[in-house]
Order: sequence, then C-alpha cells, then structure tokens
Amino acid sequence: MKWYALVHPGFEDAFLHEAVSLLPTSSPTKEGAGVVTGTLHQPEDFITLLQYSHLVRRLLIGVSSTFSLGIANETEEENPLPTPTKVLFPPSFPWPQFFTNTRSFRVEVEGVPGQENRLEIAKHVAGALYAQFTIHNLTPPLELRNSQQFFIVYFDGEKYFMGIDLLAKELDARDYRLFAHAASFKGDSQAFFLSFLKYQPNQKLLVGFAKDGSAAIEAAMFANKYPLYLGSHSLCQALLTLPYFTSCKFSPSPTTLPHEVFTFDETNGNLLSIRKNATLAGVASAIHARKQSIEDLDVAYGDAFFDSMLLHLTRKDEEKLNEIYYQSAIILKPKGKLLIISRSTLDLPVPDKFTLLEQRTLERGQSLHTLTLLERKA
Repeated sequence: MKWYALVHPGFEDAFLHEAVSLLPTSSPTKEGAGVVTGTLHQPEDFITLLQYSHLVRRLLIGVSSTFSLGIANETEEENPLPTPTKVLFPPSFPWPQFFTNTRSFRVEVEGVPGQENRLEIAKHVAGALYAQFTIHNLTPPLELRNSQQFFIVYFDGEKYFMGIDLLAKELDARDYRLFAHAASFKGDSQAFFLSFLKYQPNQKLLVGFAKDGSAAIEAAMFANKYPLYLGSHSLCQALLTLPYFTSCKFSPSPTTLPHEVFTFDETNGNLLSIRKNATLAGVASAIHARKQSIEDLDVAYGDAFFDSMLLHLTRKDEEKLNEIYYQSAIILKPKGKLLIISRSTLDLPVPDKFTLLEQRTLERGQSLHTLTLLERKA
C-alpha cells in the first residue's frame, strides 16, 4: 500500500528530505508536480507523517486505478484536458479498512480547470467507488458539504493521482494560527524557509519581524519534535475509529522542550499574537519573544550569538536594510546564515561581510517573493 503527500509545487525536494528522516524505509519518491509517494508498511507510518511532517498539504492513502481517457473540453484545440472515464479500481484494495457505513465522504477534484470538468470527473469516480462499495457491502453516505473524509482526484498537469484523504483537511493551515497576520505565511511555507536555511535543532535561531510567530513556532516544534496533532485532537480521535488504525496509539508530546527559538517584533500587538499562538501550539516555553527594534539587536544579544537568522521583510521594513545588515554581521557567528524573505521586485545588494549562497523565487497566490540566503564571512 502507498501513501501520497500533496505538497505545494517547489516543495517536493524539501519534503523528500523530511520524509526520509521520518520514514527511512518508506522509499519516498517524487511522482509529479506537487506529488510525493512512499510505501505504507504499517498504520503508524501514516500517523508519523501526520504528526511530524511540516511540509505536507494533504496526506492520502494511495489508491491505484485504471481508466480510459476522454476529452472534457473538446472546444479547446490546444492542450485539451484528458478526463478519466470508465474508472476501475482494484478489487483487492481493502476498502472496508478506510470506509464505514457511518462516515460520510465526497469526491474532491484538484488541479482541473472548470467546474463542469471537475463535476464530470467526480461523477465517473463516484460511480466506480460505489461499484466497489457494493462488492464489500458498504454504504458510506455521500455528503457534499461537511464530509468527514474525501476521495481526492489530483491532476498535476500531466497525470492523475487518486487517494483517500481520511482527514478532509488541508494540513498547511495550522490550527494554532488563531491570531494570524495578513502578511505572514502558512505553516508549510515557514517550514520550507527553515529547510532552505538548513536550520537544525542544535542551532541558535533568531526570527525577526515575526508577525504572528508562525516561523518561530514551526522551528520550535521541529527542533523539539513536538507533534503538530496531539492524540487528543479531534482529527486523531476520528482516525482511530477506522478499522485500519484501531490498534494504533499516538506518541505523547515531549515533557520538556530543550531547544529554544528567539524571536522579535516591533509592535505590542504582534508580540501578543506570537505568545497566544505559541501557547495554542504547545511550545510557548521554547520561544523567547520580545518587543525589539532592529537597531538594538547587538545590545540585546551580543556578538556572535546566533547560528542563523530568518527575516521576513514587508515594505515598511525595507528602509532599514542597511541597519539589518549591520546588526546581522554583529550577532551572527562566522559562517552563520541569514535568510531574507522579501518581495520579488526588491533589489537586495550583497554586503561586504556576507556571501550570497542562493536565491530562489517563491510564488504564493498572486504574489512573488524572493528568498535570499546569505552567509556571514569568517
């Protein structure tokens, strides 16, 4: 049996590294744009990814299928969309392990333009599913609004992938972000920044202009191996009601959080949001948050205190760029890393005391951001 992880395109390599560290025997591989798959040896593998993967957007039980291809939009002469018709699922798949007569579901189609096209695909897939349900004497209710689980059909532009989303949830939208900042990023993007920075638990990290604190919270959870979903969470409890998972147990949260993360912001409102969100996440004791101006970092922390820094600049912060470079050169250790997230149109000069390691563009929604990774010269 396989699992599928749907991630934002561009995050595949970072997720592969994460998945190998979490499930070394799962042999994860990139299958398509935004799709990574691996072998599911036991139910606990799925739970491990749920609890500790910071980069996954949706986590699926993989379901193989065969189908003929029709054309959903024949009026478009260029790049007509192939649509699966006459979908066939293998009878050997253990449907009763993942569907029950009381747990509702619906078919969700992603990556396919046009509502009519998506409805046509969902109709074919739902028909094939009910053919299998009949064989196994299953009558799961089809619910189009508040479904308890999804059957996902994902099109990456070339291939279709199908799987069961038992959680009916996009996992990148963290529950702890109750006090969210409009200019901040979702949890998986913050985890990608930390991966790009090559942050490790034994490093001293400073997150500046922290906004709602999500980057610092992701770092604290990763460093202390604190689960994103505790066993008491409603998602986890619902998962344990399915036959495949009834014998599983969720690992408890750590009793101590030895790895600290430092963070600052310049406003009291953001500082309050950081502390509230960190408390909701369960890692408040691992986060040192303070109201701080960029000009006073050297006074607050001293020379060569940090191994790495992560700064997310909005327009109001750009005028402080010279001071940012000056302060970073003081408080970073030699060979320390500085990651700056900025708008793509901002021209970031490389100061004398730093070396440019890498730059990358990240697209989120309608916005483009530039990730600039610098290293403090020895």
